Amino acid sequence: MGEIIGKILFRFAKIVLSKFGFNLKLGSDAVIYPELEKSDIEFIHDVFTKSLTMTSFESLCTLAIICKKLSMSGTGGDFVEAGVWRGGSSLIAKKFLKGDRKFFLFDTYSGMTKPTADDYRIGSKDNQLTMSKWESGLHSEGNSWVFASLEEVKQNFEEFNLLDSNILFCKGDVRETLLNQELPGTIALLRLDTDFYDSTLVEMQRLWPLLAPWGILILDDYGHWDGARKAVDEYFSSIGLTNVLMIPIAGGGGRIIFKNQTV
Repeated sequence: MGEIIGKILFRFAKIVLSKFGFNLKLGSDAVIYPELEKSDIEFIHDVFTKSLTMTSFESLCTLAIICKKLSMSGTGGDFVEAGVWRGGSSLIAKKFLKGDRKFFLFDTYSGMTKPTADDYRIGSKDNQLTMSKWESGLHSEGNSWVFASLEEVKQNFEEFNLLDSNILFCKGDVRETLLNQELPGTIALLRLDTDFYDSTLVEMQRLWPLLAPWGILILDDYGHWDGARKAVDEYFSSIGLTNVLMIPIAGGGGRIIFKNQTV
């Protein structure tokens, strides 16, 4: 019981201190992330403390390391993210994923889409709370739940001097935009973060086949949302992959998957 209370207090203190520009950690960044320079950590910390993402600081560091390793390996292809919110993870990718690449950023830019019966937090029994939250957030421009406008996201990229013509903002429900617009020929890094079943299933169907051999898929919601988990499992089962190695990301419910040459 004492250990559980300690973890709760640590996370609460971490959230509060982050609002004032501090990052409370157990241990040293330099020891935990030797792949990252001091300037890298400072950049990631800046993105994190400006609340441009709902992922953990550890998840952002993991993403930065993946981007640097992909850059050094020479893996070709573009970056695709579905579920951008305020752009935090995409900012990390744009900063650290080097090479001649485009960055496809898919989002409604108007908040969450309507949940289905499959969409609830892992550990819940049904989608009642999810539906109530979505309904309470309805407004004329979309939904206040995870709302960030396209203009706001562009402004965040401008603030970090990372906005350029290689960033393609793909606005709309991904269940439609992924079917109706041109997609990258090859993807080096794919990050899925739309939480819900229907959108995640379409993302897997449309984007996984485009992922390069030894490219990387990051599933932000696999350990958080039952709908996202169900969609991923169903898709892999449909193509004959029933025992996919998923590496947990520290500090959250995300998973990392390497696409080997045979799948």
